[in-house]
Amino acid sequence: PGPVIAVSREHGAGGGEVARAVADRLGLGFYDREILSRIAAEAHVAEGLVSPLDERDDRSWLSDWLAPIVTWGHLSPYEYAHHLVGVVGTIARLGNAVILGRGAHLMLRPGRALRVLVVAPLPARVAAIAAREGVDEATARRRVAEVEQARRAYLARCFHVEFEDPALFDLRVNTGVL
Repeated sequence: PGPVIAVSREHGAGGGEVARAVADRLGLGFYDREILSRIAAEAHVAEGLVSPLDERDDRSWLSDWLAPIVTWGHLSPYEYAHHLVGVVGTIARLGNAVILGRGAHLMLRPGRALRVLVVAPLPARVAAIAAREGVDEATARRRVAEVEQARRAYLARCFHVEFEDPALFDLRVNTGVL
């Protein structure tokens, strides 16, 4: 199989754009929201039930335990993680892929994928979010903080790691100076 690149990013740093550009330039498949579609198909649930589990789930264990009783077609965070690992593993085995986010850099052992972190200084990220979403600077700053906090919590909860750990990445790209 060809190369696999797992791209993580700080919110507003342009990681999605960098990942897509790399995939296009190298002729590789690009996997982002497509991963959620595959998980939904494998779990036989609507994609709308998968999306809330994606890097943002803050439900309590009690609500997760009660959900199957009151909701048809429920997908627990544990089932989501099982499917996520399977989908990312399949993409990596096939190769020729750029995978954006979802902790893929943690699921693929060193040497199996180039694990890239896309960063930028906070003021640049806030300005990018303000421009992209058409909001003021204070709102953009709050959104950056909220998304970053959710991503950190997701990685800590699911993988027991800290987002900032430099040992988790092979390459760090600062879009603030590119």
